[in-house]
Parts: sequence; structure tokens; C-alpha cells
Amino acid sequence: MAKQFSFTKYEREVLPEFRKRVNLAETAEEIRNVFFQAVRSLFDVFLAGDPPCEPLDIVLREETAPHFQLSARLRGQANFKKVWANSDLPKVVERMAAAAVHRCRHLGLHCEKTDAKIRQQTGGGPARQG
Repeated sequence: MAKQFSFTKYEREVLPEFRKRVNLAETAEEIRNVFFQAVRSLFDVFLAGDPPCEPLDIVLREETAPHFQLSARLRGQANFKKVWANSDLPKVVERMAAAAVHRCRHLGLHCEKTDAKIRQQTGGGPARQG
């Protein structure tokens, strides 16, 4: 039987900052970037940056589960395949993706609030009557 690796410890280290940044994100693009950076930091535990992960290697998918997609280049790495198949890493990444997708959907439902907030911060919006 192959040795099992657990990433739950690393998930607990990354999760507080990930949640904070996802909750502060105001656009889906920001959420995608936060997701990529958090997952890349998990992958760096065993890949040590070889190969370097690029944004197109780890993509958040809002439409269907699993809510993420990994590039063929990344999945083709022997070290990656071994760890991915013999660890809880797929479940850890899916939990993070689900949280990110939930926030994206929340932003989509409340886009008028987000738009108003952005207008307020940039000084735009309806003209004031005086």
C-alpha cells in the first residue's frame, strides 16, 4: 500500500488568511487570484516550486464540481501525480474552491451593493442635488 500524505495541517495554516482575503474580495477576479495563491502555497509544500505553478495551472470553476481545474502540464508531473493520488490534497483543494465559489455567487447576487460601493469609493455615481 502506498504511503498516504495529509495536507490538513497545511490547510489549517493557509485557511485563516485565505478566508480573510476571500471575504474582503470585491470581484470574482480577486477571488480567483486569492484561490490560486492559496492552492499554489499548498502545492509548494511538496513541489517546492518545481515546476512553478502559473495562474492557468490552477483555475477556479464556478459552474460545476469539482470547482477547480488543474492543467495537464501540472497533472503530468510524476511527483505531482504521486502526491495527488496518495493524499487528501484533492479534498483540501475542493473545500477551498467551494468556499471561493460560494463568495463569487454571493457577489453575483449582491452586485448592486458592490457596484454602489465601488462608485462611492471612486467618487462616481449619481450627481448630488444641492
